[in-house]
Amino acid sequence: MFRRARDYCDRAYSEWYVLSTVYLLAQPNQVIGADEPALRVMNPAKRAAWAEAIAQQLRQRVARSAEPITFIVYASQQYAESLMRAAPDLTFESPLTGKTFVERLHWYDDRLRIRPRMLTVGAPI
Repeated sequence: MFRRARDYCDRAYSEWYVLSTVYLLAQPNQVIGADEPALRVMNPAKRAAWAEAIAQQLRQRVARSAEPITFIVYASQQYAESLMRAAPDLTFESPLTGKTFVERLHWYDDRLRIRPRMLTVGAPI
């Protein structure tokens, strides 16, 4: 799933980040370990503190922009909801909310599929 999300974000956006419980907003080229604690195993206070720290980073990003920013969250529903609760002043979209794991895979596959180019020849007159 992560590889599909990464590939999609690389194609669709000029700027994107990886949500990390250790590094918060990690740059796509930043090497992070897979052994960090998942948000689901953190207690509610730690989850709230994590979400608030991310929200502060997102607010700093908004402050640097001359244009309004909508943050698109391609993460689990728990990650997305935690961020939205911590930052009701920011604009979020979460296109994968409510989709099962398999539905999410298909969503990425549909968008990543490269259709072959075909040359067409006009019909004879």
